[in-house]
Amino acid sequence: MARGNRSRWAGLAALALTAAGASPAAAQVGGVSAFDQGRVRLSLGAGTGGSFGNRYILIGAGVGYYLVKGLELAVDGQVWLGGDPFVANLSPGLRYVFWQTGGPIMPYIGGFYRHLFINSDLIDDFDSLGGRAGVFYTVGRGGYFGLGVAVEHLLNCDEAVYDTCTDIYPELAFSLSF
Repeated sequence: MARGNRSRWAGLAALALTAAGASPAAAQVGGVSAFDQGRVRLSLGAGTGGSFGNRYILIGAGVGYYLVKGLELAVDGQVWLGGDPFVANLSPGLRYVFWQTGGPIMPYIGGFYRHLFINSDLIDDFDSLGGRAGVFYTVGRGGYFGLGVAVEHLLNCDEAVYDTCTDIYPELAFSLSF
């Protein structure tokens, strides 16, 4: 997304659905893990970023489903508000949570594809591939806080046109699994 003065997620703030009671808990709460097969993850997020010479407010939502314990298939999306052109993205991905640690802190790794929809006659849509890694800290019954880093590479990117074709950025999340 490029890009002259892009600062993606420059003021990242997380909003989320939260479980009742926010006391720290182990990954297993009453014998149930937030990452068990069949569990569903819902998340909401917000942040700010700059691109295309504009500052945007980013609003996002996501849903994930645990195919097997620890392995999530997810779809996340965002809309970028307050600038021109209008921008939105859709991002399917896979993430594996290393639930075997037995404690409240669990590392994760994952990969994703992202399509960026740009409402402009001058700028084409973008496609990218990326990877992420970080840790989750379980909170309450099925809630978890995440802190990680993502690396994203634009496909068919011409560095003569764009500032960079690869971005590295932090990820902050709080999600609810039920």
